[in-house]
Amino acid sequence: MNMDWINVKDRMPEKNKSVIGWYKDNPFSDFCVEIVSWNGKGWVCTYGKHYVTAVSHWMPLPEPPKEEKEQ
Repeated sequence: MNMDWINVKDRMPEKNKSVIGWYKDNPFSDFCVEIVSWNGKGWVCTYGKHYVTAVSHWMPLPEPPKEEKEQ
């Protein structure tokens, strides 16, 4: 899986699919990395259920870990 950051100017993620977002919410804050989704009109923080602004880059979530089989 490609784990490079994708600029939102180049491509947007699938609508309502969780991705890792890189954004700066205001000029006085540091950059933030959170799980967000694009709903077609804006970015939503997946867990906090609030809108975030200024997402500049995103990347797909990594694959989940493999489940270990019980013996």
